[in-house]
Amino acid sequence: LEENRTVMELGGGYGKFAYYILKKMKNFTYIDLDIPETLTLASYFLSKCFPENRNFFYGEAEFNKDIETNYELIFLPPWEIEKINENTINLSINKNSLGEMDPLAAKNYLEHIHRTSKYFFSMNHEYFRNHFSDGKKSLINKEYNLDGKYIELISYPDLGHLIYENNKIDYDNNIFFYLFKKR
Repeated sequence: LEENRTVMELGGGYGKFAYYILKKMKNFTYIDLDIPETLTLASYFLSKCFPENRNFFYGEAEFNKDIETNYELIFLPPWEIEKINENTINLSINKNSLGEMDPLAAKNYLEHIHRTSKYFFSMNHEYFRNHFSDGKKSLINKEYNLDGKYIELISYPDLGHLIYENNKIDYDNNIFFYLFKKR
């Protein structure tokens, strides 16, 4: 039997990236943390893509470790990240949302990702910060490795964003992906 892999995604959208990660995996648990409106789309899309897998939808019961081990597709609002046990996630993913958040909220999610996850894939802003109306500025990729808890395995400009607009190379591309491994 192939070992079960647990993937957690913060802000997974409707589930397209998850689909491509999970489609070749035999034994997996996927935890999607997102706002309720988006979870509705993701739960529909992924449950249709993987009809043989068991789904847990937030509100059916209190989320706990038993749910994490008995369901393959788990859809939760982001505050439920606090209930995920330490070192139980093989890979955490965040694409394009940590850099859109208030820096304190982003740090909170990062602390939980660091607490729970062996590997962390990030695709976010590299140089340019978002500026919020209250004067705060968003975090950038290089600030996601809190207290050096991870080893940076790779960082690279995201090629999809490199030609994202007008099918021309954008030399000011600001989106990089990183892969970190827990020390």
